[in-house]
Amino acid sequence: MKTINETKLNHEVYGLRVMTKFNGKDEVVNVGDFIGNSYHWVDGCSSGDAIDGTCAIFLDVDGFDGEVINFDAAVKLAEQYKHDDEQVVIVGGDLSIDEVFNDTDEIVIKNAEVVEIL
Repeated sequence: MKTINETKLNHEVYGLRVMTKFNGKDEVVNVGDFIGNSYHWVDGCSSGDAIDGTCAIFLDVDGFDGEVINFDAAVKLAEQYKHDDEQVVIVGGDLSIDEVFNDTDEIVIKNAEVVEIL
């Protein structure tokens, strides 16, 4: 069973993020880094318009003990987005209620901080 370290259980929501290539360059992050806002996509192409947060796959975290209820399913979904040696990270932050979620189990996180690198 996957758990979030108790010192990192200070965020409203959590998500699993694949650090995909952007403009042909790898995005590489470290624990404690904040990830910039994502962009609206239309038919597989970025519109260039930033949204109010970072897109991630929703992680259902038990706030009492940090257990990630849907970890295996989230990792399986992330594998569909991951290419080669791209990083997969757990991010935490505040829920962005201003954005429409387009993808399966997608969440938009404001002030997304990297809490763990898988």
